Amino acid sequence: MKTKSRKKKARVSTIFLIIVSLIIAVAIVGIVILIQKYAPTKERMPLSEYYKLKTDDASALIINDELSETEDGAVNAIVQSGSPYVSLDVINESFSEHYYYDSTEGVLRYVTATDVVSASKDSPDYTVGISSVSNKVPVLISENDTNYISLDFVKNFTDITYTLSKDPYRLTISSAGLKRQVSTVKRDTEIRRLGGPKSKILSDVKKGDKVIYLRNYGKWTRVISSDGVLGYIRNSCIDSAKDETVKATLTAQECTHILLDEKVKLLWHQVTTADANTTVTSVISRSPGVNVLSPTWFSVAGNDGSLSSIASLDYVNTCHAANIKVWGLFGNVEAISNGVDMTGLLSTTSSRDNLVNNIVAQAVAYSLDGVNIDFEQLKSAAGPGYGEFIRELALKCHKNDIVLSIDNYVPSDYTAFYDRANQAKFADYVVIMAYDEYTTTSTEAGSTASISFVKQGVEDTLKEVPKEQIILGMPFYTRLWTEENGALSCTAMRMNEISDFLAQHNATATWDDSLGQNYAEVSEDTKTYKIWVEDSYSIEEKLKVLDSNSLAGGAFWKSGQELPEVWDIINKYIN
Repeated sequence: MKTKSRKKKARVSTIFLIIVSLIIAVAIVGIVILIQKYAPTKERMPLSEYYKLKTDDASALIINDELSETEDGAVNAIVQSGSPYVSLDVINESFSEHYYYDSTEGVLRYVTATDVVSASKDSPDYTVGISSVSNKVPVLISENDTNYISLDFVKNFTDITYTLSKDPYRLTISSAGLKRQVSTVKRDTEIRRLGGPKSKILSDVKKGDKVIYLRNYGKWTRVISSDGVLGYIRNSCIDSAKDETVKATLTAQECTHILLDEKVKLLWHQVTTADANTTVTSVISRSPGVNVLSPTWFSVAGNDGSLSSIASLDYVNTCHAANIKVWGLFGNVEAISNGVDMTGLLSTTSSRDNLVNNIVAQAVAYSLDGVNIDFEQLKSAAGPGYGEFIRELALKCHKNDIVLSIDNYVPSDYTAFYDRANQAKFADYVVIMAYDEYTTTSTEAGSTASISFVKQGVEDTLKEVPKEQIILGMPFYTRLWTEENGALSCTAMRMNEISDFLAQHNATATWDDSLGQNYAEVSEDTKTYKIWVEDSYSIEEKLKVLDSNSLAGGAFWKSGQELPEVWDIINKYIN
């Protein structure tokens, strides 16, 4: 009986041991599963894969704490001979700069507050004014249809700092004055691709390392390491973020402006022949209070930047004797009608240089106080070259004590490429041609310059140009609209011709407060005439806009079209 009892106890003990062993095994498996589920992964992701770098010379690019990426697979940064290069377009877009490259002649230009910087493609040598300088590597190179500019060259003129890390290349660029937050790593840890322990490791960081603190995501924070790794780190591994500002490395320079010490009262004087210059005395006598005359003397003549001129030194001397400044107008409308390619001219370095030099030479030769650039009907493709033209011309004008004013359409989406902010930075005055609201190409009749059109033009220009540089252009003309059998046509009509027309057609103009103008309409036989009147009343409404916005002055197109009494109103508001 004892033997059976012992055997029974042995079986029970064995079963118990088996059960315990099974429980332990299950627990071990459970623990292993839990460890596998919650333990941080040690799997790593190559940075070349993370940053999608497909070639050895390609570099990841972080600008002002944001990863610079493209959708078309283009490479924004490369490293050549150990030196970083960044896409020229990216530099201009990221730092609002104007490094201008002429691909036709292979010339890079940059205009500082005092000098024109010029470099040739694939050359380390460049000039600053008349001084020669050498970069350690070529200033500009091209690769796979992308133009790249040396970051060491850029750093001489644009206030940035950068770090370049290897294997693979990572380039971080920061603008002076950039405000950010920085944290210190409290213990050795990793930066991971995403927030979470199962996300792949991108890089290791050590206790004491600094990381740029971007955004908190609960238990994880998005950061940038000092060697250009953008990823996530546990909050428990970093200290509280502290504010930091990127220090300046360059002395800030501001472009100088030549501004009159009085309000500008500019009158455009259309001069179409040399003989017409003799009328300047009568122009002065019938335009009391004018302090600037702008005769239409000069026009672009060829694709090489040549000019045509009917300027007169006697005209200038007569104005100066009457204490009136002369800002010669340089236009391009006639050039376009004669087949001049303005886009090509402005985009080509040698032609643009000729144009700039010719303008300044004419201004000096005729003792002009200023130049008035009236380049109209430009195509959007001309925008970059036009901007460079303004910068280079402004610098040369100022070195010769010549005022530079630029005529502009009212701002719109299709004239944005005129870049009024660029004009304001370099030129002295920006003139709003606040007229031609409805023109010969309009499909319906309308005002030449309603008050809402003028106000909107001023409001939009003020977003780009300081008020002390804005001159408001106003019309001494309107358009007579004729509707006949469903057809619409119009002709320009001088301000001083309107009253005669109304009298001849027994028409009465009625004030429209919403337009800031008198309006008249008359039907005769099959024709209906419509006219939005420009007179001293409409000009006064526009002058109120000038006055309320404290603008630099007014400009008027053109001499000989006005009513005599309009000058009383002008002198009331601009004095």
